[in-house]
Amino acid sequence: MAISYNLTFRKMNLSGRVLLEKEGEIVLHTRGFQLKGKGAYDKGELIHFSDIQSLSISDEALEFTTFFQCRFSLVNFSNLFDQFLVDFTRVRNDFLIEALFLKQGKLLKQFDGHFERTDSKNVLVDDGVQEKGKTKLRLYEQSLVLVPACHEPIAFPFSFLKHYEFDEDEYTLKIENEDGVSVVISQLGNDFEFFEEQFNQALTVMYSEILKQFQNFFLAHKPMTLVKVANSMKYGKAVSMKELQKIDKDLAEAIEKAVFHDEIFLQTIEPLKKKLGPENFFIGLSMLDGQKDHYFFSVMMAIPAQNILTCTIGSYDDDVRKVQDTYFFKLAERPEMASDSIAQRVLDLNEVLVLLHFAPDALYKDKKELQKSLYKLAIKKLPFLERTRKMFLGRCPSILPDLFERNFQKYVKGAQGL
Repeated sequence: MAISYNLTFRKMNLSGRVLLEKEGEIVLHTRGFQLKGKGAYDKGELIHFSDIQSLSISDEALEFTTFFQCRFSLVNFSNLFDQFLVDFTRVRNDFLIEALFLKQGKLLKQFDGHFERTDSKNVLVDDGVQEKGKTKLRLYEQSLVLVPACHEPIAFPFSFLKHYEFDEDEYTLKIENEDGVSVVISQLGNDFEFFEEQFNQALTVMYSEILKQFQNFFLAHKPMTLVKVANSMKYGKAVSMKELQKIDKDLAEAIEKAVFHDEIFLQTIEPLKKKLGPENFFIGLSMLDGQKDHYFFSVMMAIPAQNILTCTIGSYDDDVRKVQDTYFFKLAERPEMASDSIAQRVLDLNEVLVLLHFAPDALYKDKKELQKSLYKLAIKKLPFLERTRKMFLGRCPSILPDLFERNFQKYVKGAQGL
């Protein structure tokens, strides 16, 4: 059901010159809203949520800029601005949760609470707290999503959960992502213990399912060893061969063999792979059905001396082999910073692959090609996807050794600015 409020709206260019000003109404819909002037014949202007580039709130006014280089100011809500803001944020956040792939798995429970958000990489205000306020806590099978009353949603995918801690004396949860974003959740009231129970249960179910599929596939290996690998490689997150060898050398070898099940793929990659140390060679496995040998994989190779990172993805389903293209990326804008950029580039790629379910389109396709796709807003709003696309050099087939080598040399020159 559509929600409407009376208001005055202004449309401006980026320099602030007013192009249009009307009294009328805003009508909220599930994917956007309509700004209409008074009068039955005013068709108004339809704004899709995916067209909003930036948004700010001040002095009972909501202002936003679109990707079409226009600015809008919404004012004069007749003392209903606070309620409008709640409705606007709720509807927009429901859209963003879907459009930005924040929801991972089915919704399990929802709670009410309070949050304080900090970001170790982007400290802007007192004590590092960037946002705070009331929030809905949506617990999904594979992620926790905060849906604040007046801010954009914040997601904590379990695959990239760095740390979490329940403080049963203070009745709080502190949770941190691998990308440096963290929140302190409080004011859950009588639901605190139930929330803690449900959160821990969701994690337990996730780990159990991942471990089960690894055990079905790697039958010869000890459960305790597989627990460590399942914890590191959640839903296909690539980890270094060095880390895998520390866990168990035999299992690391078995994982490598599973990825290079296609002999021509191995033949293509082998010359480059031999030049790498185990710390710069990364493998990810996402087991869909370990009993039927059905899984996705990713292989990443970082070559800091040449400022390049390769990524190959594919899948095996028993005897059906699908090795997709290899994608090439710069490690850093400045080649001398390549070694220091490996961890960030690999994390960014992992987030793209795991959260977008190993679909390659968003990695490389032009924005125009993606205008009507699922990734229309994601390529503009997800920082890890923006960074990855910015570093993209090109792609080539992964099962043609000679062509692969020629393309590799070409992309190396591009990565070094030659």
